[in-house]
Formats: sequence, C-alpha cells, structure tokens
Amino acid sequence: MKQRRQDDEIEELVPERTHELEKTSAALELDVVARERSEKLLHESEHRFRSLTELSADWYWEQDENLRFTFLSSTVYERSGCSATHTIGKTRWEIPDTVPLSSAWPEHRTILAARQPFRDFEYRRAGEDGALRVISVSGVPLFENGEFRGYRGIGRDITERKRSEERLVHLAWFDSLTGLPNRHRLHDDLTQMLAQPQQSAGWIGCVIVKLDHFKDVNSIYGRRAGDQLLVEVAERLRRNARDSDSVGRLGDDEFVLLLPKLATTDDARLVAQKVIDALAAPFNLGGLETHISANIGIAIYPGDGDDPEGLLKNADAAMHRAKEQGRNSFRFYLPRMNELARERLQLNASLRGALERKEFLLHYQPKVDLTTGIISGLEALLRWQHPERGRMAPAEFVPILEETGLIAPVGEWVLQTVCEQINVWQARGITVRPVAVNLSAQQFHQADFDAHVRALITQSGVDCRLIELEITESMLMHDPAEAAGMLNRLRRIGVKVSIDDFGTGYSSLAYLKRFPLDALKIDRTFVRDLTVDSDDAEIAGAIISLAHNLKLKVVAEGVETEAQLNFLRSHGCDEMQGYYFARPLSVEDCTRTLIENRRLHFPKARIASRSGRIFRAAAEHIDGPKSAAKRIELADVELEWLRRCSAHTCAAPTAVVAALERAGFATLDDAGRLNVTNTGRDYVSSHDSQIKKRRRKRN
Repeated sequence: MKQRRQDDEIEELVPERTHELEKTSAALELDVVARERSEKLLHESEHRFRSLTELSADWYWEQDENLRFTFLSSTVYERSGCSATHTIGKTRWEIPDTVPLSSAWPEHRTILAARQPFRDFEYRRAGEDGALRVISVSGVPLFENGEFRGYRGIGRDITERKRSEERLVHLAWFDSLTGLPNRHRLHDDLTQMLAQPQQSAGWIGCVIVKLDHFKDVNSIYGRRAGDQLLVEVAERLRRNARDSDSVGRLGDDEFVLLLPKLATTDDARLVAQKVIDALAAPFNLGGLETHISANIGIAIYPGDGDDPEGLLKNADAAMHRAKEQGRNSFRFYLPRMNELARERLQLNASLRGALERKEFLLHYQPKVDLTTGIISGLEALLRWQHPERGRMAPAEFVPILEETGLIAPVGEWVLQTVCEQINVWQARGITVRPVAVNLSAQQFHQADFDAHVRALITQSGVDCRLIELEITESMLMHDPAEAAGMLNRLRRIGVKVSIDDFGTGYSSLAYLKRFPLDALKIDRTFVRDLTVDSDDAEIAGAIISLAHNLKLKVVAEGVETEAQLNFLRSHGCDEMQGYYFARPLSVEDCTRTLIENRRLHFPKARIASRSGRIFRAAAEHIDGPKSAAKRIELADVELEWLRRCSAHTCAAPTAVVAALERAGFATLDDAGRLNVTNTGRDYVSSHDSQIKKRRRKRN
C-alpha cells in the first residue's frame, strides 16, 4: 500500500517536473539566443569601433597588466610610422627613440602605478620611416572584478599641430621676413638687460637704425626686391654685432641694436659708424645694383631713459635728428630732441590739410646765361606759409611730405601752378623762359606719370618747351632701364629734363649718355668751395668739360661770390643760379624782374693803385701798355692758371687764355699752349711777395 502510494506520488510529480524542465530548457534556449545576440551585437560594435578608428586620425591601443602593448589598430604604422610588430610586447618607454615632451617618464609612470587615467601625454618618436613625429596619447585603466587588467586608449600624431604652435610662438617673438627679434622680443630683452645690477650691466646702448629712401626701392623695384634688401641689411647688422648684442627689427625699414655691457658710452659711437660702413657697400637685388644709407639714433642707459619705452623713444628722437641734419649719420640723444620730435608730429598733422587750405606757395629763382647775362630760365621752389610759424623753407617740411606720401599730390599742384603762372605772365605780354620743376621719386616712378604731365600741360595750354623737369641721380640709377623709358616718353611730350644736384649720387657722366637729357646742375657743395678747395675746383671743371662732350648744358647752383662766377665763366659753364644774382623771388618780385628785363653785368678786370684802392679800369688801359704805377688784379682762377703755366707751357681754358693775353701776361704757341711772358712771371712774383708781406704784418 505504501509502495503504491509512493508510485502515485511519483507519477503525479513527473508531469510537474517535466513541465519545469521544459520551462528551464526554454529559458536556457532564450538565454543562449540572447547571449548569441549580445555577442553578435558586441562583435558588430567592436567592428564598427575598429572601422571608425581606422577612419579616424587616431589609433587604438591596449596594454596588459604589465603595461606591455597587446593590441594596436591596423592604422598605427600609417599614423605614427611605427609598426605593431615592433611595439607589441614592449612598454612605451622600451620603444627605441622615444623622448617625452610634456613630462618626464617618472612622473608618467607614477600615474600608471596609481592606475589613474591620463590625457595628452606627449613624446617625440623617430619612426621606422626615419621621420621624427610628435605623439600624444590618452588612456584609461581596465578593471575586472576589481582587479587591474591593463590600459586601453588612443594615440594621435600631433607633429603638424606642434609645428604650427612653434610657428605661432616664433611669429609672436620674431620677424617673419628677417628672422630677427621683433618689437615684443626686443622689449623683453631690454627689460632683462635693465633688470641687471648696474655694476654688472655697465652702460647699455639702444641704437635705432632707419634706412634712407627705402620706399623708393619698393616703388621702383617692387616688394620682392624691397624684402630682399631688408634681409641683406639684417644679415649685415648681424655680422657686425657682438655675440652679446641683440639685433632686431622694429618694423618696415627700422632696426634696433641693443648693446649691453658697454665699457664707455663712446663704444656706441664705434658701433654706429661700423653700421654706416657696413651699409655703404652696394646691394645686389636680382642683378640690379643699388645703394642704401641709414640714419642712426643712440640712447644710453643710465641717463637717457629708465625703461624700454623711454630708451626706444629717445633713440628714435635722436634718429630723426640725424635725418634732419644731413642723413647717413648718427646722433646721441639730447633732451631737446623730444621737443623737436613733438614739433615734427605737429608739422605732420598740419601738412595733411595744408594743400586744401591753400597754404603752399611758389617762389621763383632766376637762372642766368653766363655768356649774355640775361635770364635764361627760372626754378620753381616750394614754400609753406604755416598759419602759426610763418613761411617755412622746404628743408623743414619736404622730408615729412616724402615720408607721408603727400609729396605726390603736392608735386602735381606745383606743376599745375607753374603752368597757370606762365599763362598769367604771357597774358601780360611778358617773355617767359623755361621754368624748372623738381620731381619727387614717387612722381617719377609712377608708371603713368608721363600721361599725367601730358594731360596737365595740354589742359593748361602752355607750350611744352617752357616746362623743365628736374630729377636726381638716384632716380636714374635705381632702375636705369625704367628711367630711360620714362625720360624718352617725357621728351616726346616736348618738356626738357635735367639732373639736379649732380655729383652727390652714384652715377657717372659716361653713364648719363644713355639717358635723353638736356642739362645737369652742379651741386652747390662743389660750387661753394671751388675757389679755395682744389679738389672741388677740379671736380667742377671736369663736370663742365665732360658734360659738354656729351652735348649737355651745365648749370651751377649756389653761386654767391664774384670769384665763383669768374671760375665758372672761365671754365665754360653755361648758366648760373644763386644769391650772387638773385634769391628766390615771390611771384610779385619775379614778375617785376621779368618786366624790367634784369640782367647780370659781369665784373671787368680790376686795377689796383699803389695805395691799394681798387677801381674799375677803362678797356683801353687793359689792352694798352701797362705803367709801373698800375697793375691788373686777376681773378683767382686766372691767377692760378698763370702760376701753373709759369713753370712750363700748358693748355688753359679759352676764357683764361683771352684774359691773360689781354693783360700781356701770356701768349699762345702754334700748338695752342700757353706761354707765360716775363711780365706775367713778374706779376706772379709781385703778387706772392705782397701776400708774404701781409702775413708778416699779421704775425
């Protein structure tokens, strides 16, 4: 009975247990399907992740608990230059040629030992392809059931980013063209120099170097040539600086030399002269040779400023003073210079509206024919009627016009005003000779300048032959081919062209034959001393002679004395201009001079009595017999030729020969050479004896 009851119970339990097993089996099947689905999704996710990683600029890596690489994505070689085979099984610091950037290995390994995540650990690595790369890696630790299993993370090649950052840093502190320290770096360097104790720092020199006429180089040759010139200037400054000096570029055409530990302030003078000498050699700009000069200002610490701003400001003031006082020179700072700099800024501001306010005016200085004495032409000279300072000379404001670019519109106004004035004179029946107008480099180098001239003259109705344009040697020599083309176009218009201030540039008379010119003007610096300086006399004589061989008319500027006039006439100079005849005249005074037909009366030979009083001699006394009571006083140049030819026969200028023959002091032989007579030798001896007596009396 008992057995039956047990069997019945078992039979009752079998369906129940079977049903439970079926439910468990179904649950297991669902669980397997879910696991398989999860595994499939995981696999797909990993596949997507790896696919995205391969598309990314990053690569994926894994490390085990010993920090050895166990996996690297397939793009690692392409991205980093290192293959997985040379990396798997090694720690990061075991990989050859790996150098950290952002931190040292011990610091990084401390983070790893603490099982902490890290970001942007940077190191430099030489890849298997030989390229040096900068790598940045980030990683997170892996834990399983609380137990550390390793790291996984990403890596990235940041070489280009680092280079960009370095370029930005370089640009922040260095000039991109020359590679020299820029204004910010110079300020920093000067701050550090000034922070040194006085006894160890010594004198500190702040030297500003500004190039002369650099804008002309840009306008004539182009920006590329201008950049090339700046690079070459920077190199010359570097070569002539000490190792301890800082050479930098402030911007445009300004450079700075910082001179620490000067033994004496005079050492800065030596550096400045060295810079001037270094820049004196010609510059070759793509096969074209040019010259550049500089103006230099010097400020010294202590004394001329206690901070970088003060030293730079005062050195700049000294530089402007050097520029105003002759260019291609240097000046030390003086307190008065700040006042001059302020005045200069005020003039700059005033000039910007002067043309519109009609504050400019023209004066006219006559040129005289040295054969006839009549006025042969005029030169228009710019003046500025300042509302507070009164009438100002060109030297005070023209340099500012050139620097600011205002010289071009002002120059056009000058030419237009000259044309209008010629019309006024002609309307009054006044005979007008050619009027010369000075051109600026900015005007002359405008590609369509000749068209502007043609249009302006045509509009005014003035005869082109009454306009003469004066240019400087430097305008010709910057780009001779371009200059020759412009001169030819101007000559076709009908205007005359002359070279102003000849002898102060770098051209030669032989070179001038390539240009279509009408005249050249001997610079006043040669005329000023030609009667007392034999070198200037020889230069002036040579210019006159060679210019005539080139069929060029010669005009002497700055003639102020009779002796200068006599020299120029005796050497065949064609025209003169200067205070000896007339200063620059206002329009009213010039008009009166033209109406009166004023002319130059040349001095005749003078006779001295024994008492020493000089008086005019009649012509018959000069050409007739000479009495013992009277003697002829020769011009200095005639006396010089008489003395020179007393020792041996020589060839003298025609005008000198004529004067000496009239005086009976010399004759011409068959070869055209001058023979000094006994009377002439006696004259020289008597003249020299009188000079000696005067000297003894003074002593």
